[in-house]
Amino acid sequence: MILRQPTALPRTPAPTVHAPSRMAGVVRSGVTVSVAQLQDRFPDLTPEAALPVQQLLQTTCPDTLNWQWASNWGIAAQQRYSTLLEPTRTMHSQQHTAQQHLARLHSLLQTWADALASPRPTGLLARWQTHPDALLQRHGPEITQLHHALSHAITGLSEQVQALTQLRSDLTALADSLQSYSLAATWLAEHGNPTATDDGVTHTLLHRAAELSQMQGHVIQTGILQAHQRDNLRALVACIQHAVLLFLPAWLEQESQARLAPATPTLARQRLTQLETLLHALHPT
Repeated sequence: MILRQPTALPRTPAPTVHAPSRMAGVVRSGVTVSVAQLQDRFPDLTPEAALPVQQLLQTTCPDTLNWQWASNWGIAAQQRYSTLLEPTRTMHSQQHTAQQHLARLHSLLQTWADALASPRPTGLLARWQTHPDALLQRHGPEITQLHHALSHAITGLSEQVQALTQLRSDLTALADSLQSYSLAATWLAEHGNPTATDDGVTHTLLHRAAELSQMQGHVIQTGILQAHQRDNLRALVACIQHAVLLFLPAWLEQESQARLAPATPTLARQRLTQLETLLHALHPT
């Protein structure tokens, strides 16, 4: 038997491995600034308030600044202001309605109190003066309607108190954000690197810094006014809870019992005292 040598197969050359290629490019980075540097430039700035300014600058590349970008600096914060205040328009309407109901209820009961306090004439003159009990009977249905309206309004008014508390917090945060954008714009205008082909960037940034600072002051003032409105609304809710939901039904029940008792000067004084207590609690806010 003749043994044949195995046929040698041609070797396939190993593939050439190339090193990873690198594309030429530009590495862009934000503005490097320390909290201490910001405080040196803005002496009233606290370390806590400087941090968001630093973060804004670190995420901003000065090489990419142009006029359009600079003119829109902080615009989202300005737009948020309108969004926050939009729900307050209906709040004013509901609060005003409740105050009108309270004022009307106070007026009706004051008329009855004046009749109670007036001396009763005798003889023929007595027939020309409306009896206090007749006044209460005449206005009783309207008093009941006002009681129901205010009872139903208390839930919505209480929700508004909570909403205004949240609004106060949101306005404080917005004022802080506007300050950060304003100071960052000032720093970019003074230390940035606006392109040579767009020399309006510096002026635009300074203009935006002034606008945002002015709006920050306006937002702070609005927050103070909204807090005042919230306090007034709390007083209104407390008045309804105390006078309308508690005192008024108790007083109406006492009056129904008093009209069944014999009329005496002592009873008349007691009825007037009780009514004056209710009127004091109902005094419109």
